[in-house]
Amino acid sequence: MKKNLVLFSVLVIGLIGTFFLKEKLVFFTEDNSAISLKQGVVLKKIKFTDYTIEYPNGFSKTNKGISLPEDVPVDSERTNVFLSMLGSIEIQKELPLDSFSKEELTHLENNIQAAVEFEFQNSTKKYQVGPHQSGSESFYMRLTETKSGNIIKDAFYLTKSNLPNPMYDPKKQDLQFGYRKMIEIFNTPNQFFHDKRIFQSLGPISKISISNNRNKDFVIDLNQFSTHPKIFKGLEYDRKKIEALINFFNNFSGIKTYRKNSTDKLENRLSTVNLSAIKNHELQLFRNFRDLSGYFLLYGDLVYELHSKTIFVFLGNAQDYWIKKPFGRGVNKNQNILFTLSQNNLSYDFKIPFADKFNVEFVDSKGRIAKREEFLKLFLLIFGRGGEKGAKVLEQALRVREYYSDQDKDLFDTGSLEIYILDKKLSLVEKGDEYLILDKETKIIFHYPIRSTNQLNKVSIDLKNYIE
Repeated sequence: MKKNLVLFSVLVIGLIGTFFLKEKLVFFTEDNSAISLKQGVVLKKIKFTDYTIEYPNGFSKTNKGISLPEDVPVDSERTNVFLSMLGSIEIQKELPLDSFSKEELTHLENNIQAAVEFEFQNSTKKYQVGPHQSGSESFYMRLTETKSGNIIKDAFYLTKSNLPNPMYDPKKQDLQFGYRKMIEIFNTPNQFFHDKRIFQSLGPISKISISNNRNKDFVIDLNQFSTHPKIFKGLEYDRKKIEALINFFNNFSGIKTYRKNSTDKLENRLSTVNLSAIKNHELQLFRNFRDLSGYFLLYGDLVYELHSKTIFVFLGNAQDYWIKKPFGRGVNKNQNILFTLSQNNLSYDFKIPFADKFNVEFVDSKGRIAKREEFLKLFLLIFGRGGEKGAKVLEQALRVREYYSDQDKDLFDTGSLEIYILDKKLSLVEKGDEYLILDKETKIIFHYPIRSTNQLNKVSIDLKNYIE
C-alpha cells in the first residue's frame, strides 16, 4: 500500500472504522435513544440533498427547506453498505482554500455535484463532490468541519475512488467510473435506507391463520404440521411447503416502506393474515394505498409495498399445503411395476420393467406393442409430473375433493379408463377442461387442468390408443 494512501474513513476521524464493531455497525444504545457509535461518537443525522436520516426516528424529507416527517425505520445493514462505499475514497492531496485563486475557487464551488453532511453530538462534517480532474481518475472533494457551531476545518482534497469497475476493459479505460459512482452514492435515494423487513425478530411461529376473498379461511397449525380444514384421509401434508412458508415469514421483506398517517387511505383489502408467535401479528394486504396501485401490506402503522410474486401466500388455501397426487410422495422405481388398464369390456395387463429408460410392455403381448409415448403421458399425470407433452410440468393436481356418489356417480360410470396399479384402483375421465382421477379406495377426486389444445399432446382416455 502506498505511503500516502489515506482512506476517506481516516479523514472523517475514523468515520467508517469508528462505525464498525467486529465488522458490524453498532447502532442503538440500550435505551434506544440514539445511535451510539464506538468511542462515544453519537451520530444524530445524515443529511442528503433531498432528505435527512434522523436517528433513531427515521427520515425527514426536505422540500425547499420545509421538513416533512416521514419517520420510516432505518436498515442498519444498508447504512453499513453506504458507509463502506464512502470508505473507498482515497485522498491523494490536501488543497487548502488559500492555495486557489479566486477564479479557481469559484469554479470549484460552482461545480459541486453532490453533498452529504454528518451531524454528531457537538460537531458536523460536510463532504461535497466537486468537478472531475481531466485526464485522470481524480476528482475534487471539499470537507467542511464544525465544532460547537464554529468552522474548524475547510479545505478541498484531490481524491479518487477505489470502487471496482465490474465492466472494466483495459482497452477502453473509463477514467470517470469512480467519479460517477461516488456522485450516485452521495445521491442515494432515501428508499435505499428504509428498513423493508416486516419483522426484525419474529421467533417461533405456532399458528398461521389466513383469510382472503378468493378461498375459504384456513389455519396452519405449525406445532402439529396440520391444517384446518383437515386434510382428506389418504393424503399427506406437504412438509416442504409448510417449512417454506415459515421461512417466508421469517425473511419477509417489501420493496418500499411508508409510514401510514391519519389521512392515508388503504382500499380494496385482499387478505388478512394472523401469525401466532412470541406475540400475535396481524398483516393486511390491500390493492391501493394513497394514490398508488399495487400490493400494499399494513403492519402496525407501517405500509410495505410488495412485489407481485410474494402475494401468493396471502391468496392461497389449505390445499396448497397438501400433497395432491394419488401416490403422495412417489413410488419405488427400483422394481418391475405390474398394472392393468380396463375400459368397457376390454382389459390388458402391462408391466414397466426396472430400467434407466421408461418403457411399457404387455405381460402377454401376442404380437401387440404398447405405445410408450401414450403411457408416458399417462404416468406423468398419475405420478405427478404433468402429463402433457410440451406443457409446463404440473407437480400435482390443482385441487382435490371428496367423492359423493349421488352427484359424481355419472362421471365415472361409463367410458372411464380404469387403472389398477400398486394396489390402487383409479378411474380417469376427461371432463370439460380437466382430467379427473378418482381413487376408489380413498374416495378422493384429483382435478388436473388440461393445458394443451393439441389432441396429440393430451392424455388419452381411450384404451385403444395405448396399443399399436
